[in-house]
Amino acid sequence: MNYIYTFRIWFLIGGLFWSLTSLAQDLDRLLERAEQIVENGSPQEAIPLYREILTYNNSFEAKKGLATCYRMVNSNKKAEYWYKILLDKSPGNPDFQFYYAQLLQKNGNCDEAKKWFKEFGKTDERGLEFAAACEDLSEFTKNEDKYILLQMPFNTDLAEFGPTFFKDGIVFTGGGPVEGNNASIEKYTDLYFAKRLSRDEYERPVKLRGKINGDFHDGPASFSPLEDEVWFTRTSSIKIKKSEEIRRNLTIWKAQLVDNKWGKVKEFPYNNPNYSVAHPSISKDGSRLYFISDMPDGEGGTDIYVSYLRDTTWSEPVNLGKEINTRGNELFPFIHPDGTLYFASDGHPGLGGVDIFYSKEENREWQKPINFGSPVNSAGDDITFVIDDYKNTGYFASNRYGGLGGDDLYYFELKVPNPIPTTASTQSYNETASNSKDPLPELSTSAPPKLALMPGKIINESLEISNIEFEYKKSVLTPQAYTELQKLIGYLNENPESGLIIESHTDSREGKTTNQLLSDERAKNIYNFLVAMKISPERMFAQGYGEAYLLNDCDDNKNCSEEKHLVNDRIVFKINTNSDEETKFGDEPEDSEFIEFGTTLEKPNPITTKKEKVKKEKTKKEKEDKVEKPKKEKEGKVEKPKKEKENKRERTKPINKEPKEKKEKEKTKKEKEPKQSDDSIVELEEELPPPPKAKEVKSEKGMTYRIHTGPYKNVSIDLQQAIQELKLTPKIQLKGAKEIIILGPFDTIAKSEEIKSYFEKRGFKSKIVPYYNGEPKKISIQQLKKDGHQ
Repeated sequence: MNYIYTFRIWFLIGGLFWSLTSLAQDLDRLLERAEQIVENGSPQEAIPLYREILTYNNSFEAKKGLATCYRMVNSNKKAEYWYKILLDKSPGNPDFQFYYAQLLQKNGNCDEAKKWFKEFGKTDERGLEFAAACEDLSEFTKNEDKYILLQMPFNTDLAEFGPTFFKDGIVFTGGGPVEGNNASIEKYTDLYFAKRLSRDEYERPVKLRGKINGDFHDGPASFSPLEDEVWFTRTSSIKIKKSEEIRRNLTIWKAQLVDNKWGKVKEFPYNNPNYSVAHPSISKDGSRLYFISDMPDGEGGTDIYVSYLRDTTWSEPVNLGKEINTRGNELFPFIHPDGTLYFASDGHPGLGGVDIFYSKEENREWQKPINFGSPVNSAGDDITFVIDDYKNTGYFASNRYGGLGGDDLYYFELKVPNPIPTTASTQSYNETASNSKDPLPELSTSAPPKLALMPGKIINESLEISNIEFEYKKSVLTPQAYTELQKLIGYLNENPESGLIIESHTDSREGKTTNQLLSDERAKNIYNFLVAMKISPERMFAQGYGEAYLLNDCDDNKNCSEEKHLVNDRIVFKINTNSDEETKFGDEPEDSEFIEFGTTLEKPNPITTKKEKVKKEKTKKEKEDKVEKPKKEKEGKVEKPKKEKENKRERTKPINKEPKEKKEKEKTKKEKEPKQSDDSIVELEEELPPPPKAKEVKSEKGMTYRIHTGPYKNVSIDLQQAIQELKLTPKIQLKGAKEIIILGPFDTIAKSEEIKSYFEKRGFKSKIVPYYNGEPKKISIQQLKKDGHQ
């Protein structure tokens, strides 16, 4: 609290009180002033004013104001005392009954609380539910052993609340400076970002940059799916013209991220000087904004409303109705991607004070809210709840016993994670989640199943999309990713009938379940970005595969280099095979064929190399010349049937007469056997040597040798066939946007030279790279030979 400001208040109060001649007029003005301060959201500052009034007048309104203020600042014992006095004067008042019963429950007197809840139940049936809840708390505590609960390491004796997911950490509302030890005179809240390093380790929080933090209270906040817009609460000062009085209301504002700073701050159109509008939560698709307000004609203190985005205009706020809103206060809504609404309330039965509840909307009607239960909820006030997409981890704030002061932040995590949905697409996930009202579905300890790859034509190379980069084990899209995705968006806009498959793969580092979660998150974030860029969700299918489809042998049992692991960390884009992509990409083989060289499946037709094609054309021309010359010399003579067939065969590419060909081979033993391709039979002047028989060594200790060929932007069919004939498994090393193919290790230089010669005779430039204990060494092969290496 601002002590200078408090001193000024007392000075003004004293001056005002003792300078006026009429005591009654003084007290009326003082009461009006106190009520205005409470309305402006500063109940702590109004308490001395009400106490001053009661020093001179047994005012019922002052007692009511004092009870309200003590309740609002969580001084529960004093609030209980004053509500008891109010009930002595007005025992039938349902508001007094309700608040008194709640305070009794908070203060541990459940028997007396049940009595007053039942009295309240005579006018509101929920009073009986509160009484039953107070008598049996087992329903609210049945799941508390399933969670890990941790206090955030940067909590202080000031207020920390309003956590929300942002990039690789959280943004939260802080009640004062947390970057240093110097105390601030004004303890106004600001928005801070804390980068998460591990489960319970975070970097020091820093204030968000730009114009998002103003002169008074700011926060909590809610970010758009692309995290380039933020909706947040701000305390606004409004000057009342008649009285020259300053009124402070809660309002909602929106800011945009510009050059890594928050700017272009705009006001929500339904802010109003006569009441508060606060606690925004934007939906996944950005079409709905949930918030709270104490506007007139609500159900109680503060209610939850929703406004819908129509083109560029927000609709009039709609009250969520009596099933959600009560005569108490509903606060801090959070709309989950699956449509579940989480919120804080003191108007529904729970463990006492403000609890976290959740509800689903079915057939345009909100279902009866369910208490989330402990350990998230407690006997204190539990607020500002958020949970991740798979409902495994989350954050909230609480003023429960054991904190450092005020509201503190807490992290929770399921000890056994919820099963991963079979698809990361919004539609399938929503259908899965909407079938359950329980925040704790049946848990599974088994590893995620290996999902089958969806059929489709890979288009990364065709569209020249570089690998979508993420930070290590993070799912937030980087600026590089946005640039590459623009190429995909351009193609999808040009081909509106094409269906897109988004595949996300990880390396084997971390656990299988963690990697599955990560890949799902990455696929989902790309999906969300494309939806935000106006690509229809119906055209897309997004799926994470974790580490199920590694491109090399870097599994959990092998210690690999960073480069090898990065080969497996990839995003693959496919066009649904039902589309008409053949007209654009022709008969180009799939990228999976380029990569999976190790297969031993026989091809129905061998593939002709580039060198063989040149020889084919040269041989064909020579044969034609030889055939034409005899025709001129022996004009008029009848040629033998054998020559007719032979000439016909040499002039015609397609061959479908295999029996005749066999006869020709038998009759012309001296003639070189023609080489057969998938579409022709030609004679070659010379044949390429067969692939050498070389085996890789298992141990990499000491000196070994590898063959490097490349780099290649596109791995050709010829190279694929050459590697396939060797029956060796290649490794892939990225060099910028290109790939280097690596074979080995081999134990001798001689074996390596055989492989090198094999590649070079087929037109592929290669080199031998020496390795020592698995690491490449800069030493020439000639020098190694001089040193006695063979």
